[in-house]
Amino acid sequence: MESDAKASGRRIGDILSAGASWLETRKIEDARLQCEWLAAALLWFTQLGLSVVSPLLIFIFGSVWLRDKTGAGEWLVAVGVALGVIGAIGGLVSSLKSMARLSGSGKKQENKDSFNEHE
Repeated sequence: MESDAKASGRRIGDILSAGASWLETRKIEDARLQCEWLAAALLWFTQLGLSVVSPLLIFIFGSVWLRDKTGAGEWLVAVGVALGVIGAIGGLVSSLKSMARLSGSGKKQENKDSFNEHE
């Protein structure tokens, strides 16, 4: 009887230690997934910022440089700002589309019945 109690105690101990090791493994996996998510989010925000800010800065500095070199009026800087804003909006739209595509929220629902295949 005493050996049965010890054996069942060992079994319970084995089950508890296996459960603890599973829980520890699960915590490590969750931490790894959180780090991967954080890295992906940081990468996406960096890409978004660069794709919005880069065209704006390039066009503004380019137009100022061109104005100084050619002696053109301030209208050239206004054109550069306008082109930079258009480029920034294009970069924003492109980044948002790619993010929606990666997250799966931009999936189009497939219509199973097409016009010629319905009954």
